[in-house]
Amino acid sequence: MAEQQRELMRRQRVFGDPAAASLHNRCLIVVDDGVATGMSARAALQSLAGLGPERLILAVPVIDAAVLPLLEPLVDEIVALAVVRELRSVGEHFREFEQLSDRDVRDLLASAGRLQTP
Repeated sequence: MAEQQRELMRRQRVFGDPAAASLHNRCLIVVDDGVATGMSARAALQSLAGLGPERLILAVPVIDAAVLPLLEPLVDEIVALAVVRELRSVGEHFREFEQLSDRDVRDLLASAGRLQTP
């Protein structure tokens, strides 16, 4: 748990997460590369729900059919390209499934106008 907390703080510092208060009454979209067990998606959704968003949406390319009804009560909408029975691995639904570096993420955020690169 302590290691995960350190990683969360590191990411907030590196990517310039907005203040929690600025997310109140906004439409928040949680994007994940896929949902197999739903544990990390559930944690993210529950955390953000506590901030009082106007709408909370989960967007994923693939989700396990058994997990879908467990997450639906936590959000206003789930957008999934594929609902798969007995999803073994999210990675098997991608041609390429490489981890992004911090630089990759910063570049993507910068190109979206969300972050200024150093």
